[in-house]
Amino acid sequence: MKPVYTRCTLLLAATAALLTAACSKEEAEQVSSAAETAAEKAESAISKEMWVDDVQLSSPAGNASQDGFAAGQTLELSMSVEDAPPGTVVTTYWYGPNNRQLSYESQTVDASAGQLRFKQENTHAWSAGSYRAEVWVGDNRVEEESFNIVSG
Repeated sequence: MKPVYTRCTLLLAATAALLTAACSKEEAEQVSSAAETAAEKAESAISKEMWVDDVQLSSPAGNASQDGFAAGQTLELSMSVEDAPPGTVVTTYWYGPNNRQLSYESQTVDASAGQLRFKQENTHAWSAGSYRAEVWVGDNRVEEESFNIVSG
């Protein structure tokens, strides 16, 4: 169990206890129920974050500069999913300058999957600027890789 989860749980429990002392029994039950739901969501988000590890952005051609990638290069976002249960859906969203969504792709983890690879092959029209790729498991963003496209 990660310390973040423990702190969240303790904070939610303390908040529920304080509110319980100041509320009626019905209100206290609602607060307690809300605290339990929040704790379950926090635990779920932390679990999903642990399912995806070692996220790396690269170019299969291996010719990225220190400043970034050139427009037209194929980009590959790879990650370890060894801890994810089979059937887990992982989605990658690609964003360009001005927070504009460029594309997305989803893949489902199977029992033999140790790695997932998401490729972005159509980058010819990408202009110089700041970009990012977000990795999501369900409703939880678990990773983000920022990178630059540079004038080639």
